Amino acid sequence: MNWEPQPGTEAITGWINQGVLFALVLAVALVVGCAVLWAAGSMSANGSVVSRARTGIAVGLAAALLLGAGLTYLRWTSTTQAVAFAGDPKDYSIDDAPQLPGDWEFVDLSDRWTADINDVRAGDGLPPFTTDGALTQKAKSCAGSRAGLGGDCPTNQLSCADNTGLVFGAWEYGPGELDKLGGDLTAEFIRSPNPWGGISTPVTLDRSADMRSAWVAMRDNSNKRAVVVAMLENPAGLAVWNACTQFG
Repeated sequence: MNWEPQPGTEAITGWINQGVLFALVLAVALVVGCAVLWAAGSMSANGSVVSRARTGIAVGLAAALLLGAGLTYLRWTSTTQAVAFAGDPKDYSIDDAPQLPGDWEFVDLSDRWTADINDVRAGDGLPPFTTDGALTQKAKSCAGSRAGLGGDCPTNQLSCADNTGLVFGAWEYGPGELDKLGGDLTAEFIRSPNPWGGISTPVTLDRSADMRSAWVAMRDNSNKRAVVVAMLENPAGLAVWNACTQFG
């Protein structure tokens, strides 16, 4: 009676085989010893010895049967049942591979995502945003800077005195978020509190006219990530910050 080890189970299989062999030897020794006692008890007409010898033989045979059945059951669960529950090694692996050089792609989202914003603004009776090529180039430069490719991000300016207003925000997308680049901005996102902080009113719902909107992404197709930048600008200043009395 021997259990052939599976890859990676050589040690524990060896312990089980040796333990079963030792237990079987003890069971056989018990049966043989009790058989001798039974014979001796019968010859001397000692009923007590005969009774105990019979019990010992029964225990030895039961132990041998249980050992054989138990080993067979363990072998069956290991080779047939446990296989179905085996985990995929990749689920337990650590991604320590070197970072691949970036394969960067520029994605202009301005027209599509600005249209999504305008749908929500129209429902609120607000004037539409427009796209602007120069602002898109600023956003592209900022996205390149965030991706480590060179470029420059402007400073968020909310200046009443200069009569200008520009804000930008940046997000990093992982592999599970790249599909968002092919979809639309949700109304929930558009109506969310200002993602750039400071003022609770969303910039996307600013009540100013002549608002310009740019949304771009730099997508790294090798490492499955992206940097998304949004820029909103109004030469007349953003209305939500454009109360000059607040700035003195």
